[in-house]
Amino acid sequence: MICTVVTGNSKKTDIEMTMYKIVTLHALITSAMAILTPEGNIAMVIKNTLVNKSSNQVTWMMKQHLIQMQLINKENVWSHPRLEAIGNYLLPRNLTGLDLTILVDKMADNAAKNPYLHTFLLQAEGPQFTEVMEKVRIDGAKVFPDVVSYAMVLNRLTVAMRSNWRVLEACKQVWTRLYKPWNILNTKLKQRIQQRIIVKVFGWLKTLSIHKVVGEELEYLKTGIVPPEFGRLDITVNILEAKILDFVRGNFANAKVALALAKEAAGGKENSCTGAGPTRMSPDGQAIEARMALPLQWADLYQTWNMAFVTNFKNWPYFLAKLLIPIVSGYQQEPAGYMYSRVSALYSHINWVMMGNLFGGGEGRRLDWYSLSLSRNWGMANYDSAKDYEVQLAKCDDATL
Repeated sequence: MICTVVTGNSKKTDIEMTMYKIVTLHALITSAMAILTPEGNIAMVIKNTLVNKSSNQVTWMMKQHLIQMQLINKENVWSHPRLEAIGNYLLPRNLTGLDLTILVDKMADNAAKNPYLHTFLLQAEGPQFTEVMEKVRIDGAKVFPDVVSYAMVLNRLTVAMRSNWRVLEACKQVWTRLYKPWNILNTKLKQRIQQRIIVKVFGWLKTLSIHKVVGEELEYLKTGIVPPEFGRLDITVNILEAKILDFVRGNFANAKVALALAKEAAGGKENSCTGAGPTRMSPDGQAIEARMALPLQWADLYQTWNMAFVTNFKNWPYFLAKLLIPIVSGYQQEPAGYMYSRVSALYSHINWVMMGNLFGGGEGRRLDWYSLSLSRNWGMANYDSAKDYEVQLAKCDDATL
């Protein structure tokens, strides 16, 4: 399985030593059972890089990501009054390495509940994963604290959006204002984005399509009425956009999984066997529920499919964050709400990427952990999982004959 040890050498103050002991005790308690699982082992590798992080260090890392997203500036001025009103929640300033390890445990716990993802992680060992393991060994101590700090920012922002759709609206207003032709032309994108043309095109297509979806969501949330077919076309397009990039990169197995997911998009007729049905408002009126066929299994398959897909990007650990944060990955009890939180996190992440391209950003933009072997092996495992999903669907088809 993907697992190696990362350590950093630094002198520790008495406070840091105390924090180290607290975090170590927490890790022993929370991971005693998980340590025998691939999710638990990966979590321990990551947590080993977090234990000596002070509140000042965590705050600084989180703030850099909020600055890259253009939601706050260096002088601590928030870009929208609604964000300023919840500023202490979005950037608490008292979080430490302990809080980051707790977040990692939650993400690992949710990942372990996904049988399709778990199946791949059980297989993730051997020479085909040596390249990734080496990157973790060399760069993990530097990369993981920043990735988890970004996950903390993204989780808190998405939780705020889910609790009050007006926070989502505020972010959309900020980002829409910044997408001006002069900003785009003035960045000299050819120099800023060192990627293949297909990745550039995909990024802009994804930005436009998600921006459109979020705009529609906000209109429906304002009225409290959502069309029963909402999301059916948009989700299908979103999936097929990703399929194209997988295909171009040679990840043919994962591209095939996209078809299985796209066929069962939201907004169909009520089906008591599969659980599919019309799109509807959430009971609290703060979100939109999309009900796919076998919604829990669909979400499980979508999670691992999209996780494999984002490894097409060089800095994929940051892309995984948008899927693993608890507000997105903790869908097991309410899978119909999965897609709304997932879209909100994706919208924020896309703007983390695009704002970084337009105005500059942190080291995360320059990370290169790309591994074709990782992408293809993950995709092949997902293809087997897609077959299982289709078998489960067939049981409902047989029941209606």
